[in-house]
Amino acid sequence: MRGKRKDNNNGDSSNNNNTSSSSSLDAIVVVAGGFTPDNLWLPEWVLERLDYCAEAHKKANEKAYICIAGSATPHKPPPLQKGGFIYHESTMMAEYLIDTHDVHPGKILKDTSSMDTIGNAYFTRYVHAIPRGWENVEVVTSKFHMRRVKAAFEWVWGMPLEGNGNEDTQIRFVSTRDSGLSKETLIAREEREIESEKQLRENAKMYDTPDKFAEWMFTTHKCYAVTRQHEIGDFEAVKKELGSNAEKLGY
Repeated sequence: MRGKRKDNNNGDSSNNNNTSSSSSLDAIVVVAGGFTPDNLWLPEWVLERLDYCAEAHKKANEKAYICIAGSATPHKPPPLQKGGFIYHESTMMAEYLIDTHDVHPGKILKDTSSMDTIGNAYFTRYVHAIPRGWENVEVVTSKFHMRRVKAAFEWVWGMPLEGNGNEDTQIRFVSTRDSGLSKETLIAREEREIESEKQLRENAKMYDTPDKFAEWMFTTHKCYAVTRQHEIGDFEAVKKELGSNAEKLGY
């Protein structure tokens, strides 16, 4: 069991005024956001996301699922739990929801496959949303991360599915406060998010159907392609890739 958070503020109030459809909400998808530098707990900005989810879950009469998207990151080694198994980000986030907000475990779903934002969108849609026929979903992340999340989810969840109307799922994006991040770090993250959003939007034009997308993701993407699996764990290469912003970004 992890320590409970004392400050129980939820998301940015500017984004929490659109709750008229809470009773018909199927799920609240929350994107993971890493661990603290020591790999022992969740950073403040992730707790902000989870606090919002718990509140939205209550407003939906505890009927909506909270779907946690995130396994690990390719940028640093993952923490381990009992038995030597990987301590997935989604597992630790689920523990926080249960221990701090008393969310019933049966109303929490998790993704233990994705290692980045595009994976968050892909695995939540194809593992959870499509089989359950979700029609009304909220997607939650921090304000600094919203550019990339919107680009990824609008791309992946907007692709047509033959014989299935699930592409019509209504998504409302909710951003929460960037707590625990310095001004310097936010500037570095903003630069990275702008570039990531641009790349995602460009890729969305080329890989605009599920089959094209799957071919791209599972044969070329660093996190999911066998042709690039040797790159996972090369943290020096990650630092070189991020350049002068590596330290500011926590890597």
